[in-house]
Amino acid sequence: MINNNLLQNKNKKTNFKLLFLILGIWLLIIIPFNNSFRLITTEAIATTQPVQEKTGYMIQWLGDFFNFSKIRNDYYRLKEKEKNFDQKLSEINVLKNENEDLHKLLNSNTDKFNILPAKVLVGDINGSDGIFIINRGLNDDIKVGMNIIIPDNILVGRVIEVFKNYSKVESLQSINTNLSVLSLDKNFLALLKKDNNGSLTLKFYSEDSIFSDNDILITSSENKNFISGLLIGKVKSVKNTALTNQKNILVDLFFEPSKLRNVFVITNYP
Repeated sequence: MINNNLLQNKNKKTNFKLLFLILGIWLLIIIPFNNSFRLITTEAIATTQPVQEKTGYMIQWLGDFFNFSKIRNDYYRLKEKEKNFDQKLSEINVLKNENEDLHKLLNSNTDKFNILPAKVLVGDINGSDGIFIINRGLNDDIKVGMNIIIPDNILVGRVIEVFKNYSKVESLQSINTNLSVLSLDKNFLALLKKDNNGSLTLKFYSEDSIFSDNDILITSSENKNFISGLLIGKVKSVKNTALTNQKNILVDLFFEPSKLRNVFVITNYP
């Protein structure tokens, strides 16, 4: 009986030691593993975080790139629309100006002649020759000598050469200008010519003719190549000359050559 008790106590001590040993081994294994797991986890996070950041930057860059491309394409489309709009607006303004000119001319005293609208194509009428081209020709029954006017019956020049689809016009700015004019209020006759400086002046008027600044000048009936009564311009200045009794009378035309776009042909003269 005593031996059995001793044997049981001995087994209990052995079991206890075995349990303690297993527990110690388990602790020796789990603690380093846990630390290693934490280290591995930390290192994994440290390693993957830059990759995630770079991936995020790449995704953001791609998004910005496609967004920029869309904005750029939208910009080009808007610029194209703006260009088309400006072109159409310019065409509308041209038609508006043509209609306004035609309206002015129709309200003028044009009962004695017929008119045909024309466009100024090319030509530097500020130059010495004073020649420009209109888009009317033989196909429109244009003839040499036909007078060219703008609204308010302002004389611009005359046709000097005619082709199939266009014609040459010599304006009053030409060096060949030799036009008999009449002061509208005073009925003084004079000859409109260009001087050596390229300025339009009045010549060969009577001694009793007294011209003043802003006197209105019209074509007289003395002209063979121009209809009488058309507006020419006004006296710009009157100055004395040292050599003759004739004063130096400069004239401004009623049209600006550089701004001529639309004109009208008087088709029943000559």
